[in-house]
Amino acid sequence: MKKVLNIMTSGLKRDGITSSQIEYIKHMNLEEIKINIASVNEPEKDVVEEFKGLGCDVIQFPNRSKMLLRYILSLYSHIKKEAYDVIHVHGSSSLMAIELLIGKVAGIRKRIAHSRNTTCKYKAIDSLLRPLFYRSYNCALACGKDAGEWLFPNRAFVVLHNGKDLSKFSYNEITRKRIRNKFQIDNDIVIGFVGSLTFQKNILFVLEFFKSFHDTCSNSSLFIMGEGEERENIESFILDNNLKEKVHLMGRISNVNEILQAMDVMILPSRYEGLPNVVLEWQIAGLPSVISDRITKECIVTDFIYSESIDNGVYNWIKKTKEIIKIHNDRKKQSNAGIREMKINYFDIDYSAARLSSIYLDNDIT
Repeated sequence: MKKVLNIMTSGLKRDGITSSQIEYIKHMNLEEIKINIASVNEPEKDVVEEFKGLGCDVIQFPNRSKMLLRYILSLYSHIKKEAYDVIHVHGSSSLMAIELLIGKVAGIRKRIAHSRNTTCKYKAIDSLLRPLFYRSYNCALACGKDAGEWLFPNRAFVVLHNGKDLSKFSYNEITRKRIRNKFQIDNDIVIGFVGSLTFQKNILFVLEFFKSFHDTCSNSSLFIMGEGEERENIESFILDNNLKEKVHLMGRISNVNEILQAMDVMILPSRYEGLPNVVLEWQIAGLPSVISDRITKECIVTDFIYSESIDNGVYNWIKKTKEIIKIHNDRKKQSNAGIREMKINYFDIDYSAARLSSIYLDNDIT
């Protein structure tokens, strides 16, 4: 049985990277593969329990960012003891060289670097570590073409799309009515956002957008699904602008697929992205959306996703949002189109999970 150590350098939290790995594992045949998960910071308990429920061992290491030397020594010791066949590291920069070089020194034959974004926070360190990084891996994966070109410029890499569970997110009219009735939003135009509440996701733009949208359309609501360091600023904005009854701060939730059914339109004004899982999910659910033009076009596989510049301000976004709500209002038809295009463009989780299994088992040429 092949033993794999899976490391999300951003940690075990309910974000796109971790959620995608959970979906992969759910749909993989684990008879030939044993997957362990490295926890490199303070993990979210529900995420740990979900991995354990899937049969994965979750190994707690010293905090990667606060106790780097202890982390390195502990990781090396664990790898030597467990004799892994594969180390699979997910990140957005050459700082992944830390884990990959440890794996190389400890004798792991297959070392996978998986690019998950199109830029990173610490560009100076990233630039410094690039030469070491390029010597540390022997299998390069990327969630999309742009993410691959960011981390592996002029080098070979394989695009492995974050496959989605198509049945889980497909449009359901019964669920839509139930959720809208629960939140008493039957007659509202409901706008949704899914993502971390961070600078990257431009969450304060979402609030400015909704404030102006609500000024022109009082029967509207905003659902924000996610958590992050901007939470306090968001709460202050809501109170200062008397929007408490209209903005629903959901936090991290496990039933995003159900809440999406109640939405009418989605927005994602990110400053940068890799290939956002959420935009794929919205298309499966048949949801028209406006997304930042800084997001890779690879995630757009239907005709009801529109790009708009965040530099143009919220009023252009409002105009576009109102336009697409009128044009794209057949959720069932749109959901069917989304599912069809996901399959055509290899975003089906069954395909992606089978491909990753083959890579782990050395049956796939990478």
